[in-house]
Amino acid sequence: MEDFAISITNKLLTNAAAGSIIGSSVVSFATSPILESDYTTNTSVTLNALASLSYTGGFTDHGGAISTCQSTLPPGEKNFILLVTDGLPTVGSDPTGIGISSAAAAKGDGTTIIPVYITGDPLPSSTQSYLQGLSSDGSFYSKDFDELDSGRLVRNVADDVGSCGIESPTIPPSLSPSANPTILILPPSRSPSKKPTNGPTLQSDSPTLSPQSPSTAPTLLPDTTDSPTNNPSSPPSKSPSVGPSKSVSTLFTYSLL
Repeated sequence: MEDFAISITNKLLTNAAAGSIIGSSVVSFATSPILESDYTTNTSVTLNALASLSYTGGFTDHGGAISTCQSTLPPGEKNFILLVTDGLPTVGSDPTGIGISSAAAAKGDGTTIIPVYITGDPLPSSTQSYLQGLSSDGSFYSKDFDELDSGRLVRNVADDVGSCGIESPTIPPSLSPSANPTILILPPSRSPSKKPTNGPTLQSDSPTLSPQSPSTAPTLLPDTTDSPTNNPSSPPSKSPSVGPSKSVSTLFTYSLL
């Protein structure tokens, strides 16, 4: 898990737009959550905390971990929690209910939650429903330990984080789509020398001349029946891709569990 979290952190730094600030905190959890590293914009502190994590065993407290993590995040920013766990919650009289309640509170404060569930077995429908309830968009990752450190998973999770706002163009686009785009049809660069003929030129009853050699200029007149219009009958099939799809905060915060 530690290597996966370190890879995600480094990938986020690679994806971040120039001038972006990334803050992070690290919370480990078993029977109870432990704040390993408070919120900081010093990524070296986060990486050192992740490298120092060790497995201790015990119960699993999702609700406490999510609440502790949320308490470290600054309000009003693009915050997200990456919840990496290898089991269902087991703390409290209603462990899954506590987890869902804590997740709902964090999401209510604007935090995006992305669960990563580590298992080599098929997930029961009840586990799937629980993870969907934790997630902000109903999706989650389910991988075994061998797949956890795969480059593809790291890229996919980092892209999910990017869709929350970390990736941004460094300058705004300079072009905007026209309200009434026009279709331009360019004429040929040279006019034809004469109207084309359908066959060889004949004199009297018997041909005395061979067919005319083709002209170096085009022998077909341009089709003038389809002239450009200022108001096309249908709008363009796609919007221009020069603009960003979402507005982005200058500060992107995240927390790794």
